[in-house]
Amino acid sequence: MRQHNIIISNTSQMAKIPLDCLLCVTSDGSYSIFNLIDGTKYTFSFNLHTFEKMLESQLGLEAERFIRVGKSLIINRDFVFMIDIQRKEITLADSELRCKVTVGASKDAVKSLKDIMERYFNFKRKKI
Repeated sequence: MRQHNIIISNTSQMAKIPLDCLLCVTSDGSYSIFNLIDGTKYTFSFNLHTFEKMLESQLGLEAERFIRVGKSLIINRDFVFMIDIQRKEITLADSELRCKVTVGASKDAVKSLKDIMERYFNFKRKKI
């Protein structure tokens, strides 16, 4: 059975976040900022490594939809709209393009994400 929510909890907060609403999680030191599709942001006092463990324990194989991009970003691959290596940007959007969020990462991290996404979609580049 596919789980559609993740429970995020620390000593003072708890949230049930639908996976189809979670665009990405950014890091600010020992804080994780959860960016939702409606523009809402929630901050929890734990690092991204702790969140990765939550994903694995609650979602199992479904956790693969979340990809660590560099040191301070985890994205939901289902929302990847545009990857721009030159600008070092990743644009995440819903399927109707009503909500778009652009986040930055290192050039190597963005390039690595592009390679991962091409493999995921089994995309073959044609040489021109």
